Amino acid sequence: MNNTELVIYRFYTKNAAKNLALEEYFLNRSEKNIDNVYLFLYENSNSIILGKSLILDHEVFLHKKLPPVYRRSSGGGSVVHFDGNINYGLLFSTQKFTQYLDIKKSYSDIMGSLANGFKNWLELSMQGQSDLSTKIRNQFRKISGNAQVRRRNWVLHHGTILYSRKQFSKISFWLRPPPKQPEYRKNRTHKDFLVPALPSINRPEIEHQIIQSFKDLFNAQEIRRKQLNESQVRVLNRIKPVQK
Repeated sequence: MNNTELVIYRFYTKNAAKNLALEEYFLNRSEKNIDNVYLFLYENSNSIILGKSLILDHEVFLHKKLPPVYRRSSGGGSVVHFDGNINYGLLFSTQKFTQYLDIKKSYSDIMGSLANGFKNWLELSMQGQSDLSTKIRNQFRKISGNAQVRRRNWVLHHGTILYSRKQFSKISFWLRPPPKQPEYRKNRTHKDFLVPALPSINRPEIEHQIIQSFKDLFNAQEIRRKQLNESQVRVLNRIKPVQK
């Protein structure tokens, strides 16, 4: 009998350092239920997030006035976060979902579930190792970047989806062209490579589709929404944001 629940947490702080630390907290805590899948939804204020092994001056324009810069525990490229860019973190056990010991399959299935969830708005497909893209004028343009960290039989898969174009120009202003690029990018600028926002869809609709996509993917029987408990709030309040 499948007794999987999709357990949803919304992080209401917009502090990128605290949200990254909360993902790490859940990844490292021992009392998780391996039958369940955990989904974190949040939005950060202006910040830049580097992949774990990236070199700062290779990624950003250091001579410009930058927002806070942080480093996440997963690999992948640098990302600019701002209001209008929803973040999701998906945490699951490979003891329960053994098929996702295969890293490529985990990316393929997760990206495929999101593509299927948003098919009523636009056609999406996985490009490169971990991008969700749509075709515009015969070229694939990125709308979602994703990365994973794996630790003690658990996978934290996190990604972003742009839903507002208001601050889109900040990406090109702060980020250098990445030294390492997927082949399908074809050396395009950020402006020509990225899709500014999902068309005609707002944040509540995006969240609903993300939730439904992952519920279907993991065949979850129930959706349970939870809030941070007192001990988790204390952990959050102790976090002192430090620029990387």
